[in-house]
Formats: sequence, structure tokens, C-alpha cells
Amino acid sequence: MNEWNVVIGVAGAGKTAHAMGLLEQKLHEGLRWDQIGFLSFSRAACAEAVSRAARITGESEDRLRNDGWFRTVHAAAARALQVRSGDVIDPETKSGKEFFQEHFGVTPNDDAGTFGQRLKSVLDKWAIDRQRIYPLWVESDCLSCADLVNRSRARTRFAVDSHPIRGGGAPMRNVEKHCQFCRFQVQKTAFLYTYRAKTFFSTDTLTAQIDCETANFSVTPIYSKELGLAPPPSVECESTARVRAEASCPNCGRLIVSGDDYGEKRDTAVQYERQKSLFGKYDFTDMVAKFAGVDFSTGFAEIDTPMGDAPDDVKVWLVDEAQDCSQLLWLAIERLTANADERYLLGDPYQAVYGFIGADPTELLRRQEIARSRGTLGVLARSWRNPPEVVEWGEQILSEDPRYFSRQPFSETESGSVALLQWEQFTKRAHDLAGRSVMILGRTWYSLDKPIKILNSIGIPWTSVSEKHSSKWDCPQKIAYVLTMRDLKQRKPISEQDWRRITKQLPAKFRSEPVFSRGTKSKWDKLACSQDLGIHYNQLHELGAEPMFFQILDEDLWKTDMFLLIDNAIEQWGIANVRNPSVRIGTAHSVKGMEADIVYCMALSTEASAKSDPHEERCLRYVAVTRAAKHFRLVVDAADTYRGKPVFWPAPLNFSTYDRSQEYLDERIPTAGENHQTSEVPWDLDSEIPRRSEDHDRSSGHHLLPSRTLHGDGGETPREQANPNSDSPADEDQTEWWDF
Repeated sequence: MNEWNVVIGVAGAGKTAHAMGLLEQKLHEGLRWDQIGFLSFSRAACAEAVSRAARITGESEDRLRNDGWFRTVHAAAARALQVRSGDVIDPETKSGKEFFQEHFGVTPNDDAGTFGQRLKSVLDKWAIDRQRIYPLWVESDCLSCADLVNRSRARTRFAVDSHPIRGGGAPMRNVEKHCQFCRFQVQKTAFLYTYRAKTFFSTDTLTAQIDCETANFSVTPIYSKELGLAPPPSVECESTARVRAEASCPNCGRLIVSGDDYGEKRDTAVQYERQKSLFGKYDFTDMVAKFAGVDFSTGFAEIDTPMGDAPDDVKVWLVDEAQDCSQLLWLAIERLTANADERYLLGDPYQAVYGFIGADPTELLRRQEIARSRGTLGVLARSWRNPPEVVEWGEQILSEDPRYFSRQPFSETESGSVALLQWEQFTKRAHDLAGRSVMILGRTWYSLDKPIKILNSIGIPWTSVSEKHSSKWDCPQKIAYVLTMRDLKQRKPISEQDWRRITKQLPAKFRSEPVFSRGTKSKWDKLACSQDLGIHYNQLHELGAEPMFFQILDEDLWKTDMFLLIDNAIEQWGIANVRNPSVRIGTAHSVKGMEADIVYCMALSTEASAKSDPHEERCLRYVAVTRAAKHFRLVVDAADTYRGKPVFWPAPLNFSTYDRSQEYLDERIPTAGENHQTSEVPWDLDSEIPRRSEDHDRSSGHHLLPSRTLHGDGGETPREQANPNSDSPADEDQTEWWDF
């Protein structure tokens, strides 16, 4: 197995672009596309690798995507295991909900105080524990020699160094065994994981030379993180309601707490594992675990025989965003790449912000030091995104860690600015943000409520960059309706789909007067309609419009609520800015990999910063600062500062210079043709909400939606009768199921 070539890049250095360059280099050196593998934490990075390889090789993207190894780690493991889509449990899908309903009587949900919420909480923690390979097995401090032998039996036929990660799956330390009656012979055949008092220990398989009654052993801890699912066990605690089974040691009389210390929660996790096994189902974590050779079926981690076949013909592997890999993903990556001639890791351990879902950047740090000692470490220190002022701020934040090894970053862009900004000053100039490349960040979505209310009150369109949170402006159906009504008032032609949209939106009666003739709404709701702009204002009566409809149209009585906001925004900011708002809002986690000319970060009160791991919080501050391509402002609310509450502070701790003018907002906003800003492709889990295709040749552009079947409120649903002029396909597009 060849050692890793490690490439560490600072923020904005183009790590993914460097990976694409390596991909092109290997293809030009003569390797076939099926001899190169690309793994990443995100689908977007894999899609870019497929696109570049297709341009160089001349192969279709579909073939590279389906037959190649340009995949996320989960998708690669699924292919190796030949998992079928019907075998995968996803709580968000219909089949997944049916599985939980059948076996648990409820589906996991967020409804406070319900069993569904408790089930979701347990399974979420169980998923994180599995990503971290946390064991759920408690040993007593006092064991006889025979017990040690029985409980330490080898659980794999492989020698310890044959496992993908040396030492059985995690960094280990030596363990010394002591017995007052005999000596032990240590057999290097397997490791077990033991959890006691918030600390993990490794235990070798033991064989006693002579019988004895009692024994003890000392171990060196390899972890010191508290288990997510189980409460910490106590060996001598006699008053805990969580203990379901207990016994006393026959030698010393001390209480032995069983592995069922957390009772019902463990039972739920084990039941979940049992039901999956009985019915041949997988969840996303299972695919990686089974391929990596880790078994969780009994409620704790056991090294097991890996399933599936690792690819033998891939000669070069590229692994992007390596800092976001969990210990379980590292196991799978090691096995996937074991037979390669060259292996490359790309990432930045100081942009690791996904520890809350199991990511472990310490493994990349360890491999970085190994590569440094062997001369196989490369550092991309040139930032193509951040101005010198932002680069310097980022360095000061990371340098708060005395262990930080500086990468000596430098900027290749023009000068920008960094400063603090008072909340009152931000609100005073908020109306100038529309049309500019702006990003507003917070530590949590709760801390973004205040800027969102300000933008909504002014009527500035904005979009969410998180898949789990949406903006009221992300409403293509409503935008299309507004543009249709505006076109009709200007006596421009509309399509059949536009008219159907109007009949669905307006009521049958208004002020006790009919808006449409009887049966019009029902009739058009059942028709498949054409996109051709063939309907004119003077034809609407023939299509079912009554006099009240023309009054609603001509007197603007339809402009209410969100429709009024959209119409005003079109007048003030233009159609393009309503369809694709230039102001983006998200948490510091969700914007990783993105950028904007102007970045505002809310230094508002949040308990999340106080409870976060210090290293991960420092990384999150660094990520927030380095999203700025020109100007960064940390927005400070004096009320929070005076109360002494914890705040998210992505700035050097001793910085105190405030911006009083925001002169950059006085610059002219470039037109659409002049706007050359580029945004780095979001390579991480949270990506920008995709926009639907639009017909830019039309002046009004009200036909926003493509003519294909859509599901959900306001979508184009299948019709019982077909219009002969209709070009709407009956089937919706299908996406690759394993694109996790």
C-alpha cells in the first residue's frame, strides 16, 4: 500500500481546482478514465470531476458517472456492495416512512414531546456514534483472568495490521496486563474497544498461562470524548435509575455496571439494527460500515469481515475535503484505495466544521505530519479569493491556538477591508444591499432572525443557502403568477399554462361576484397546457373570465401579501434580482465553500458558541471570515455586548476598529453584462438552492417553470385530458438514488 500524498490548502487556494488539475494530468499521462478514482464529501465536487474527465476523454458524463469511480464515499461503498435502491432506508422517503411505521409504530420527526421525536433523537445520536466508531460496551474494573480471556476473544480472522487502519480501526497505545498470580501472554491477533468513565481503551486478546482467581490491567487511553448516546457509566454508583442490570464482583465486592447502562436508548438502537438485518435493509451509515468491516449489530463496534469488493484496477485515487471525513469514512477510504499506485489527500484541517456529525480532522492532521516527515506534503498557500486584510484576520484567529502551524498564506487579489460594524449602522444602509454580491452569516439560524426581518420589512429579495431552511422569496410559482398578471395588464400575450396558473390562484368569487364562469377552474385544472404565447387579453372572456376578473386585473386588486412584495421588488430591483436574489443568507456551516464580495457576520448572542468545541469554533470563525472576496464586517449589537452574553466572534479577539461609513456601498452596482463575479462551487453538504431553468429571450420572463411534471403545492400535476398542442412530458426526471 502506497503512502498518501497530502495537499493542504488555505481558504480560497483552490484545493478542488488543484484536484481537477491532478485529474487532468493523470489522464494526459496515459491513464484511462476507469483507472482514476475521485472521492469527496460532496456531490458537487464529484460532478465537477466527471465534467472535466468527460471533456478530456471524450466519454459521456453518464458513462463516467455510472461506470467510473467519481463518487462520494457513501456512493462508492454502495457500488462496491451492489446495494439496490429499494434496500436503502431513508426516513424522508415513502418506503422509509413505511419501514419505521411498521417496526416502531411511528416515523422519526421533530414534534416536541412525541415518541417520534425521541426515536429521531436516539437514531441521530446512534448515527453519529457509528461515524465515530464509538463502542457501547462497558467493562468492569475488576475482572478475573478467565473473564479477560472470554471477553477478549478475537472477533476477526485477520491479523491486526491487515485491517485497513493499523491497530484495528483507530490509533492505539500499548496496554500492560498485571495479575498477582500469573503472567499473561499477549497475542497480536485482534483489538477490542472498551469504554469506561468517559474514556476509551484498547485491549489485546489475552491467554492465561496458569489459572488464577483475579487479575487487573492498566491501559493508556486513546480517546477522551464522551459517548453521544450513552450516559457515562459508573463502577461504584449504587443510586442510578438508568442501571437495568447490576452485579457484584465475587473477588472484590464492587458493583459492576452492565453494558445496558442507558437502558431504553440502547434497546432502541439494537432493535433498529435487528430489524434492518432481518429485512435486508441498509441506512447510509451501514453501507460504509459494512464495506469498511465494522459491525454495529450488537450495539457496539466490533471489527468484522469487510463486505463487497474493493476496486483493483484504479491506479490513482484523489480524496477531496479530507478534513470532513469521520473515522468510519477513513476506514472505507483506506480499503477503497488500498491497491492504488498513488493516493492524494486534499483538505484543510482548519476548515473542519462538521465535528457535530462525526467528522474527525485530527486524522488529517496526523497524516499531514507523516507526509511532512516523508517529503510528500504540499501546501497551497496562495489565496485567490481573499484580500490581504481578510487573510491576515484569518491567520490571527488560527494563531490563537498555540499548536497552530502557520501555512504562511498570502493573497493574490486586490486590497479589501475588515472592520466591526454596529447593528444600527447595518440597518441604516440595509436598503443598499439589493443587487450587490452580499452574504449574511450567523452562528445559528436563530441569530439570523433580526437581519431577515430587516430585509423583509424593506422588501429586499434574499435566498437561503441551506437545504433545510427556505426563504419566502424562493417561490417561483408566485413570481410566475405576478409576471403573468403584469404582462396581461400591459396587454402582452400569455400561454395556456399561464392562464391555468391564474385560474388556480384567484378565487371563484370576489366581493360576491364571479371571477370565472362556472366550471372554468375545474376545467383548466385538468388540462395539460401549452407554453406557446398565443392567448391575448381580448380572448380571456372566451376562456372563462368574467367582468370581475378584468376589474381585479386593471385595478391591481390582486396585489396582496407576497404578490405585492414581489411586484414592488420587480419595480425597485428588477426581475433578475427577484428570480435570483444577490443577497444570500445562511449559517457559517452552510456557506462553507462559497464566497461573496461583501460578507456580514452577526456577532449576536448564541449559546452554541459557548458550548462548542474550542478547536471547531475557531475553525468556524476562520471559515466565516474567509468567505469575503472584498469586504468583511462583523456586526455587533451593543445590547448583547453589555449583557456579557456569549457571542459568535469571527475576528481577532483584540480588534476594536468600527466602520462608520460603509463607503463600499456607495460604489455603482454593475449591470448584468458587467457583473463578472464568480462564486466558488459549494463543495460541501449544504449547497445553494438550485434554480429552475428560465427563458432569457423573453422580456418579461414570466414563464419561469419548465414544462415537466412537478410535485408539491402549486406544481404542474398530470392532467386527465391532453391538449393536442401540449408539449408537457408525462414523466418527471429521475435522479441517481445514491447521490447522497
